[in-house]
Amino acid sequence: MIMLSQVNENLINNIYNFRPAFNNLFEVFFIKSGEQQPIDSEFSNVMMFSCSGVNFNGENLGIKRHDVTKLFYIDDYKRQDNLKLTFVENKDRIIRRYHENWMSSFYDRKKDCFKSYNTKEEALQALCRDIKVKFPKDEESVWVLSLNGVMIKQTPGLDFKWGEPSCETPTIEYAVSSWDLDEAPEKFNPGSALRGDNV
Repeated sequence: MIMLSQVNENLINNIYNFRPAFNNLFEVFFIKSGEQQPIDSEFSNVMMFSCSGVNFNGENLGIKRHDVTKLFYIDDYKRQDNLKLTFVENKDRIIRRYHENWMSSFYDRKKDCFKSYNTKEEALQALCRDIKVKFPKDEESVWVLSLNGVMIKQTPGLDFKWGEPSCETPTIEYAVSSWDLDEAPEKFNPGSALRGDNV
């Protein structure tokens, strides 16, 4: 039998341990490695956007049953390599412009052809980004999801409707080469990745 005093004590403990998120938006940092861009470029090597949703798929095993033995066997393995971010666009459409600028590293729309690069290093610098997503942990530290060798799979689409809120929240997909999840100080420096330091 549970006494009312025990229920109240448990309730108080749960309320005391409950910590709400500091903000309902994640900070997402896009980091371009390599040489600095020209001074008149619209985007710097480290860009921060607001994001309302993060979806990063888990590892997946394809399992089948043998026709004769009826035993299960592993048929396929899928890596964690698909990232979806839901952004909160601003009035200047900076997220759209950033991703269109990134896509132009792959494809020249005016000439209607894919771009080529002289070396593998030059291609990686132009095409890939590192992404760091900051998640609140407590008052002194955060979790940082570090996604490396990220390539864009699409630019934001357009979907306008009368009577809908004017705030756009495009969801964009990326391919990820490698990733890591680490704890970091609340005031971490996302630009440290440009120097090869750990977060």
